[in-house]
Amino acid sequence: MNTHSMQKWKEEQLKTRKISTVATKIFAINKFAEYLGIKYRLKCISVNKNNFVSNILTREQFDKLCSLVANQR
Repeated sequence: MNTHSMQKWKEEQLKTRKISTVATKIFAINKFAEYLGIKYRLKCISVNKNNFVSNILTREQFDKLCSLVANQR
């Protein structure tokens, strides 16, 4: 494990894998290196996650849908 080889590995992984997958692998490598007592840490990748759902009905849309269903009966 050296800086050059790990950076090269990281770049290759980012070309072929999802960022979240590479971030998980880097975290695992860092923890394993820590367990072995190796002082090397590969810089982590931050993965942005949305904290909301964009395809949900608004209250007005829900009320309209309910009234349309009620009128169909």
